[in-house]
Amino acid sequence: MPETDAKKIGRVTRERFDEIVAELRAEVREDHRIQFVVGDRALEVEPMRRRGGSMPNGDDDLFTVSESLHLLSEETGILYSTIERHRWTAFEFVTSKVEPAPTGPSMVVAAEAQLVTEAGECPGEVLVFTQGGYLSWLEVCSWSDDIEVTLAAARHWLQTRS
Repeated sequence: MPETDAKKIGRVTRERFDEIVAELRAEVREDHRIQFVVGDRALEVEPMRRRGGSMPNGDDDLFTVSESLHLLSEETGILYSTIERHRWTAFEFVTSKVEPAPTGPSMVVAAEAQLVTEAGECPGEVLVFTQGGYLSWLEVCSWSDDIEVTLAAARHWLQTRS
């Protein structure tokens, strides 16, 4: 790693480089916030329906869920898949069950959950790490030689507990 007190980094001064870093950090913070705004607004336009609820029901619904979200996508310039994903995340996100992530300059385990199968076995755990106050990565750990522990399996086991 080059020394960080150099007068120039790439084609910009150290001062300009620090301004760029501060600007990008602010944009990243805003980007994380905007994901929830998009999801919340998409849920407002089209609340989640029961399975098979994609068709309009009666005279009240003029559009299917897909049509409404496609129109929202076209009008905002946000990809349909992004709107759909953020809508689902907003639906699944229960703020009362979430605590703020621990902050600090080093890597921190922000959350952990043991995985429990339908049979009551505990084949592993999920760890969520933060660094510098930002979510950093998710780790799925396996303690079992007999039960395959994957991200999909972990999600299933965690959802069946709630």
